[in-house]
Amino acid sequence: TTYTVDPAAAAGCAGAVCKTISDANAAVADGDTVSIKAGTFSEPPIVVTRRNVTFTAVQPGTVVVSTSSASAGAATLTLGDGTGAGSGAVLRGLAVGVPVTGGPAVRVRATGTVVEASNLARVGAAADLPTYDVDDAGAGITGGTNTIRGSFVVQLAAPAEAGTAPAVQGGGETTLVVEDSNVVAGVKSGPGVRFDANDRETAGTMAAIPNRIVRGSVIAANPASSAVEVLSAADSAVPKATLLDSVALLPGSAGTGVRAASANAPLTGSSAGKVTVTARHVTIAGGARPFALDAAAVSAPFLPAPLGTPAAPVGEVVVDVGRSIAHGSGASAVTASAGSPTTTGSTARLTLTDSDTTDTAGGTATAGTTLAGTTTRTADAELFRDLAGRDVHLKATAPVIDRAGAQLPGASEKDFEGQARMNGAATDLGADEWVNTPPTTVLKASRSVVAQGEAVTFDATGSADTDGPIAKYGFDFGDGSPQQESAGPSVGHAFARPGTYRVQAAAVDGSGAFSLAAVTVTVTDDTAPVVAITTPKPKARIRLFDIKVVRKALAPVAGRERTRTTTTTTLRKVVLSGTAADEAGIRTVELSLRRVKVTKDRRRVGKLTRTVTAKAAQAAKCTFLDPRLKRFVVGSCGKPVLFAVPVKGGRWSFRLKAPVAYRLGSYELTARATDGNGVVSKPVSVPFTLR
Repeated sequence: TTYTVDPAAAAGCAGAVCKTISDANAAVADGDTVSIKAGTFSEPPIVVTRRNVTFTAVQPGTVVVSTSSASAGAATLTLGDGTGAGSGAVLRGLAVGVPVTGGPAVRVRATGTVVEASNLARVGAAADLPTYDVDDAGAGITGGTNTIRGSFVVQLAAPAEAGTAPAVQGGGETTLVVEDSNVVAGVKSGPGVRFDANDRETAGTMAAIPNRIVRGSVIAANPASSAVEVLSAADSAVPKATLLDSVALLPGSAGTGVRAASANAPLTGSSAGKVTVTARHVTIAGGARPFALDAAAVSAPFLPAPLGTPAAPVGEVVVDVGRSIAHGSGASAVTASAGSPTTTGSTARLTLTDSDTTDTAGGTATAGTTLAGTTTRTADAELFRDLAGRDVHLKATAPVIDRAGAQLPGASEKDFEGQARMNGAATDLGADEWVNTPPTTVLKASRSVVAQGEAVTFDATGSADTDGPIAKYGFDFGDGSPQQESAGPSVGHAFARPGTYRVQAAAVDGSGAFSLAAVTVTVTDDTAPVVAITTPKPKARIRLFDIKVVRKALAPVAGRERTRTTTTTTLRKVVLSGTAADEAGIRTVELSLRRVKVTKDRRRVGKLTRTVTAKAAQAAKCTFLDPRLKRFVVGSCGKPVLFAVPVKGGRWSFRLKAPVAYRLGSYELTARATDGNGVVSKPVSVPFTLR
């Protein structure tokens, strides 16, 4: 059955719809699902006692759960009751927090539980308790594994407090797996993760099923804190095993990456089990030392033969590291007990194989550091992008890239953030498998609208590459000009033609990877069209009329000869013409025809005889042809009458036609052109005479 938790529902549960998570938890049976709608839930402590129950957000990241309990140390969600109930419970997509007086966000008292894709937080809580706590001391728990997967766990104690609790606490009887997760312990907290015990392979053996941290990161912000602690109590003879694979461990500035230690029981010696830590593709940086192995207090009493046989060594601390980066401001600490005539001693051995480390070989037979294979020592600044900012991604130039050989059988096939472990000729040392990330290109233009021929500055200074320097920049101006390559991020360019251009820039890294950014620049037409008048030529004298005189003899009258004279005046074909050109094309050509003065003359047009007299133009008044009105009109000289003429193939023309009364005299023809972008030419004028 799936129960839906809806904050808008009525109190309790109506069928399979409940108002609160507590209501749904009380209603579920083994194997049911609780689907929670978005909301913030402050409820009494919730204890899950049904098996294999899943609590999931309908939409991940929208469900916030905290406890309303004022009891010190009360957990918000408890999975199981310590008797075996609640095993297999799953929390998925939840944000779980605690009030100031609260205990863990999640307390586990069962096995087989999973916290997945969730955020667990103790922020400002006064009680010195973990955020995620496996409390498996109940008699009903005999082993098993609990898992944190794809989650974020943070432990931030109240500012006035100084706690020692970790963000994540493993169990005393079970194995804990933390995978694809990020764990942060704050400046007032203890280590990021602490392991105290393991499950065993079978009930009849002492072999431990390792606790595991696979992929992700563990950060301890308290200067004195370790990223990971693996401890064996004095009265715990079970071997303690931990596997670290493809994980970044960032301890406090005076802390340790991995602390592995056994404790000694008072007086009677120790029964602490052997502590082993196996690390592959681990990055440790930012602390005082990579490792601290402490078996100094461990010893075991024995009776000399023939009364007895020496006891087997106890409290051994063995850390085996391979293909890793293990850095600290100082060397690792490796200490052990030498024993005495009545006690057996202990051993502590750190081995680094094919790794880059700040450690050196040395020590005694019982406590020392061994460097095996190919070990190197590279400065932090040459390895990491930004260690001060806790960014331990490898630089593109890091010498540990492709240095770790082929993929290890059984090891994580992905690095600490989920990228393929094998990328290139070989795997890399440390948690990060360097994958060339293209630079991020940012492009700006000094102006977005410019005139034709005006220079524009294109600036890609804001571009950045997270894993190395930018090697060069490329620019494509989008106008057909050659692409430009530059070592610097800024170039200038002028556009020869008007239009809208998409300019692209590419920031290119040393491996040839790049990204593009673009801006749009509008180039306005700053070049006027060229217009010319080809006919008439300046000061041309153009005959306007053709006059035909016909004399016809008539019959004599009274002996006198007679003739009849007929005069026919016709308007000649007079065409005004010219050219206009522009790269953007010609939209229009406009003319104005001004009559400057009229010549005193008599002309017969047809049977009509007219006498015209020259007149001086009125002050600031001019006479212009208006083809629309089919006559000349008088108007302001500053506002000539313009009329458009046809343009074809870059040529324009206008013919003088009747019925306009063109009088003989002097004229001025003016032409101007407008190109396809709306730029208007300066007018050109030609004086001429109609005679």
